[in-house]
Amino acid sequence: MSSPNPPPQQPGPQPPEQVQPPKPPKPHREGWRTPSGISAIAAAVTCVFGLISFLVVQLVDDRDMPAAAPPSVSVAAATNLIFVYGSSMPGQSRYPYIQHYVESSRSSAVTGYLYDSGQDYPIAKFGPGDPIPGFVLTLRPESAEEFFTEMTQIEAGLFQPVAVTATDGTRVRAYEWIGPTDGLTRISRWEGR
Repeated sequence: MSSPNPPPQQPGPQPPEQVQPPKPPKPHREGWRTPSGISAIAAAVTCVFGLISFLVVQLVDDRDMPAAAPPSVSVAAATNLIFVYGSSMPGQSRYPYIQHYVESSRSSAVTGYLYDSGQDYPIAKFGPGDPIPGFVLTLRPESAEEFFTEMTQIEAGLFQPVAVTATDGTRVRAYEWIGPTDGLTRISRWEGR
């Protein structure tokens, strides 16, 4: 038995072709200009500054410390001394967070200029200038390196570690503002907030 052939189609009106609505355009991607892209770049820059700051601290230890220290200040002791002039001073808001690293503290000063950042902490530019009052903290030898690593990470992008000389001749580390000071108010000391 043979299969019957389908009847031939009659020419005539055909149904209209279905027109597909246009697909909505794909959302335009801004790449790095999106909030998440900017955050990723900021995180990468912060890591790079942290690494550079850490390397600078290592160079400061080797290059900027005096070859022949006065009898009252040994080069070894200078690697665990830090000058603080703001919220990290004893009695100020950040001191309780670093107190466990501190063996002792004494009043001191370094020359330069002190500014109010407007952000609940002061900033300093060291060099010729006025005495910046603060404290020299003697860090516990067993945790001094940990302190400087942690502090450099916290301050990265805003401050950099530098070697400075206190007014009594002691070589110490301090954190100096890396940005401009235009428009900031100069102050003679930080009273805290």
